[in-house]
Amino acid sequence: MTIDFAQYAVLIVCIGLASIIGTVAGVSTIFKNLALMKAAKDPARIPPLAEMLAKDYATKSELIAVRCEFSERCKANHERVEKNLSELYSLNRSLTKELTDRLDRYHSELADWQRSVERQIGNIEGRINEL
Repeated sequence: MTIDFAQYAVLIVCIGLASIIGTVAGVSTIFKNLALMKAAKDPARIPPLAEMLAKDYATKSELIAVRCEFSERCKANHERVEKNLSELYSLNRSLTKELTDRLDRYHSELADWQRSVERQIGNIEGRINEL
């Protein structure tokens, strides 16, 4: 049994094709394993990162808007407190003045009454001395 050149050629072609197929299979296995390692190292997020960020965290523009709204509310509250304080101080001043005026009036009325009592006592003493 002799092998002719055609059989050698077919054998060489088959071996070449087998080696090419083996090389392609090896390279594809390497790429597949690299993809699996990458997926294992950085798995897909559930939920995706963009969705989680949009749901749980504020963006810079939203934060600025909330900060501006908070500042406006604080300013309005400060203005309201200042207004109320000025009204309270004004009321306190007016009540203090009114009470001071009343006390002065009562003091002068009491002093007048005391002088009239002293005069009456003096008149009574004078009449007693005349008798």
